[in-house]
Amino acid sequence: MSDSAFLLDQMLALADAMRAQQVAALGQARREAGTRAMCPRNAPHDTVTGIAAEILSRRSRGESLGSIAHALNCQGVKGRYGARWYTASVRAYLRRIRPAI
Repeated sequence: MSDSAFLLDQMLALADAMRAQQVAALGQARREAGTRAMCPRNAPHDTVTGIAAEILSRRSRGESLGSIAHALNCQGVKGRYGARWYTASVRAYLRRIRPAI
């Protein structure tokens, strides 16, 4: 096995472990709150920079694109054309802003 393949395997294993921890924590929080879905109500982002920072921050913590979209929708953040966020719209947004970083 090459060094790059080994490193990739290690990174994927770490990402899987982090995702399992997030799922377990969310399940625990849901059980404690007695709710099926949790949408924390934070102040909506009023700038594109704030949205970019939120998405990049959540992605760097290993959150999935779908969970980022869900969080933005729960916070009342509107997408590019005033619509809801979806996995594909978060992915497209990341592709647009990454060259600028």
